[in-house]
Amino acid sequence: MKRTAVAVAATVLVTPAVAACGSLPVTHGVHRVRGVFANAPADTNVRLIPAPPHPGDGPAEIVTGFLRAAATDVVRARQYLVSEAAWSAGAPLTVYSDSALTPTHVTTNPATAEHVETSTVTVAMTTVATLSAAGALTPTTGRSVTQTFALADVPGIGWRISSAPSGVALSVSDLSSRVQVPLTFFAPTADVTVRTPVLLDPGEDVATTAVDALLAAQPQGLRTFVPAGTALNDVSVSATTVVVDLTARAAAVSRDDLRKLGVQLAGTLLPLETDATAVRIDVGGRPLEGSTRYTASDVDSYDPELSAPAGDPVVVDARGVHTTALPGTGPPDAAGATPVAVSDDGHKVAWVHGRRVLVAPIDALADAVPATGVGTWASVSWGRDGSLWLVRDDVGASDDNVSVLPPGASAATPVALPAALAGPVTGLHIARDGVSATIVSGGVLSTVTVGSDASGQSLHTAVPLARTLSNVSVATASGRDGALLAYGTSGGRRGLWRVATDLGSQLLSGAPVVASVRGPCADGSGPTALALP
Repeated sequence: MKRTAVAVAATVLVTPAVAACGSLPVTHGVHRVRGVFANAPADTNVRLIPAPPHPGDGPAEIVTGFLRAAATDVVRARQYLVSEAAWSAGAPLTVYSDSALTPTHVTTNPATAEHVETSTVTVAMTTVATLSAAGALTPTTGRSVTQTFALADVPGIGWRISSAPSGVALSVSDLSSRVQVPLTFFAPTADVTVRTPVLLDPGEDVATTAVDALLAAQPQGLRTFVPAGTALNDVSVSATTVVVDLTARAAAVSRDDLRKLGVQLAGTLLPLETDATAVRIDVGGRPLEGSTRYTASDVDSYDPELSAPAGDPVVVDARGVHTTALPGTGPPDAAGATPVAVSDDGHKVAWVHGRRVLVAPIDALADAVPATGVGTWASVSWGRDGSLWLVRDDVGASDDNVSVLPPGASAATPVALPAALAGPVTGLHIARDGVSATIVSGGVLSTVTVGSDASGQSLHTAVPLARTLSNVSVATASGRDGALLAYGTSGGRRGLWRVATDLGSQLLSGAPVVASVRGPCADGSGPTALALP
């Protein structure tokens, strides 16, 4: 079976420079560009082969070698085990800090007439993330863990591991051999796409691994138009077209859903192949009946960010709420800390003033009217359906304090929250896809997923983001590259910061995850919140 290698590329965040007090470094030129993932290997078909056990290696060296090998080559890792040792390399995988893999305790028991010499090695590591079988990367709090290994000095062979903890531990450097792939799914409404970045072991080639992952995925809260039971025959490149040959089950896709299946494959594969312009779907070596070549234009037609209207940024500062084109056009707010949100159609603005939620046309901010008289509010965000997501500021620390106000409703209904939040919610932003969201809880910025069931709306799966940023009060989207603007403290300075939402790049690059957009000026006129249409 032919497995054609495909080059690697991924989205790159465009970071604006630090601006002076006189201007905002935000324009509608902020957009997504293609480039090489900073820490991807230059050639994903060139793989480092871990070293085998060496004669004379002691217990500590054997354990360290095993951990290094297990990260990239399970077959090689088993060479460090005695033949009868039971060890499972199953997920989730533990990701640890590069400098934290240290054997902390080694004990050796002398050989006897009945038993060979044995040893116990304890290894300490600081975990920074977990990696699921599907490639989802979840940062952790950096807690210290220990793993204990039993070894035996096998006659004629040397020290080998007789008992090892299940699972695989990867260093942050080991992650650089994995490739970030934007698996493409649809929101529950099926009218916009949602990209879920995962880190995959490329194996023979990246394209094959990516399609296998897409076909097998069962994304929580998202829709896939891959018919159940569909598997991959082959991925190849013909001129500028990536040809995906699927098994017969793919022919069960309806004519209405066929284009969406093509968009899922094109959205996943085209960012990985810089020379390809389209994806074709085959079944058993023949083009799937009714299908066509799916291009970036097909993918973009479902991209919620690319359908965002153009307009001037809306700013909150000491002068009040205003657009950068029409300063001072809204009601004043002396505190200058009001969250602000622009509706997805770009026509309306909502903000909190005097603990009330006000709504106004974007071209007539002075005509603001209260959205609801119920509750005292701290933050507001628009949903894709025109609903308002609200955060209350008058509840106890143990109470859920997020509600949603549907269009035309007079009262907001409570929203269920993730259990593992750092404290009461103080800020919330719903992304344009209606599925992803950012939440501020206890001054910590996290991503969450929007869900719903018979009991109502919910937010779940909180993943901490931008750990160098603290005391966050508000966050909003900052353009078409998925970054965020958050008001908080970083490096001792408080102000408005641009936050990269690419978890893989944050963990791999070691670079700062926040970049200054504009801090408060000496006269207090600096912005405390900003939203783009």
